[in-house]
Amino acid sequence: MIERILTWTAFILPRSHRSRVIAKLREYFNKLSADTTNGKSARAAMLVFTIRIISAVLAFILQVFLARWMGAYQYGIFVLVWVVALIAGGLSCVGLQTTVIRFITQYRTAKDRAHLYGVLLAAPAIAVGVSVLMAIISYGILSEIEGLLTEHYTLPFFLVLISLPILTLEAIQ
Repeated sequence: MIERILTWTAFILPRSHRSRVIAKLREYFNKLSADTTNGKSARAAMLVFTIRIISAVLAFILQVFLARWMGAYQYGIFVLVWVVALIAGGLSCVGLQTTVIRFITQYRTAKDRAHLYGVLLAAPAIAVGVSVLMAIISYGILSEIEGLLTEHYTLPFFLVLISLPILTLEAIQ
């Protein structure tokens, strides 16, 4: 398979760059296929990257389908509510989604199991607690200004408030 990719690459490249590019690609393929820690990490990174690309393509196709199916007005409401949900979910994590990564690697390297378990249990609990508090406060605000919004907006925003702890937990995990 690697030889096919290299042959295809050689076919599309100008002659002046072929040998240098093929040598670099061969070097990268050898690193990827090596049975070392770097090779395993590279393969895992390529798998994650591939999954993210496939996910982005599927999300794009889904967005086009939803826009066609729902119509402009309903799709506009959906996009507004989804963006608010993503922003609120990101804010309710209070930065723990990136901090946890640092602490987990630090505690695993030091083999400090007590702190590792503490971080693994406390981070989601804190984030979910903050998100529940945000949802309660937002519910109070939304209830007060409900008359200012049309009916089409109030139900989706209330659904966002219900799902906020789940979105936060997903961001932490």
